[in-house]
Amino acid sequence: MLTCPHNSTLKSLGIKGARYNVKEPIINFNINCFNAIGKLDNEAEGLFDEEAVNNYANTLITDLFDIEGESNPVRGIEKEGVLILGAWMQIYHHLYTVLKTCTDHIQGLEDETRVAMMEVDIDKSAALWIGRLQSHGDNTRGTMLYNLVERTAIHFNQDHGEAEVNTRFLALLNDIRQVVADEKCNGGGTDASNTGYHQLYKLFHQIVGVMNIPVVQSIVHYVAIDADPKLIELYLLSVAPQLRSCNMDYFNYLVTDVGLLAMDQMTNDKLVDLIKNLQYMYSCLGVTCQDVGTHATGIKCDYDAAEPRLSFAGYVSKNDVRNVSDRLLINFEKALK
Repeated sequence: MLTCPHNSTLKSLGIKGARYNVKEPIINFNINCFNAIGKLDNEAEGLFDEEAVNNYANTLITDLFDIEGESNPVRGIEKEGVLILGAWMQIYHHLYTVLKTCTDHIQGLEDETRVAMMEVDIDKSAALWIGRLQSHGDNTRGTMLYNLVERTAIHFNQDHGEAEVNTRFLALLNDIRQVVADEKCNGGGTDASNTGYHQLYKLFHQIVGVMNIPVVQSIVHYVAIDADPKLIELYLLSVAPQLRSCNMDYFNYLVTDVGLLAMDQMTNDKLVDLIKNLQYMYSCLGVTCQDVGTHATGIKCDYDAAEPRLSFAGYVSKNDVRNVSDRLLINFEKALK
């Protein structure tokens, strides 16, 4: 059984995910996505690779990548899997809980208690991102996402003391903490009086985008160095739920690529197409060409390719207007509170 931070296992995180899914969008995205992939393989409703779909993270690592089987597993894949499927999701959970606590109307909840609750989740997010063994800007010591980012950033010339992604993540986390410390969520709710909610909503989506950068960079890096297809497959599947919630065309492209990787039928030409297709998906993940940067091998972002050209239910837009639906979603969320 693979162990995550705080003595959790990927399987236990899946059980918790089943409880979170009504309240947290990305958990819902993940469970629906891997349920859909299971159906593509003719599995029954609620199953993914013959296991309960909410255990997708544990299933991906132990079954699809045969860590506990007879074949030789890819070195380090279990550690990276735990980070991007386990720790990443736990950080999302704590950050989303901060946003939710800002709006909660709880009988008898004092504003001072509300602030304390939110600060605990912020601190847990930092702990899961950095880890207790990490030194500032060090890419040799450390075991958590901060260290993964430091090691990945080297390949994109983004590691000058501290990797740019780590600097941005921690800056946004401090911005979130400042909104909370300024008691802008006092009283809860989502109306105009709760200025904290609107500020935190924007910061939340920004920080999730930053969290996606190392995942995208890892895909590019592993394609560039012709790494084991299982590593590329792992990272593609980790972003599949977000892409499916954004655009089914993107999801269909991705599932096709994952299938070719799983059968070890990915040619060099198809790997080039994979990178190009991935760039079409950047806006769905909240990242840009500049965020990802240029790989040491010369692979760089095609800005034309990175502009979305796929359809919204058959309508092809000339502009990236996804943010329009994002703003509308905020208003829907208000109405549903």
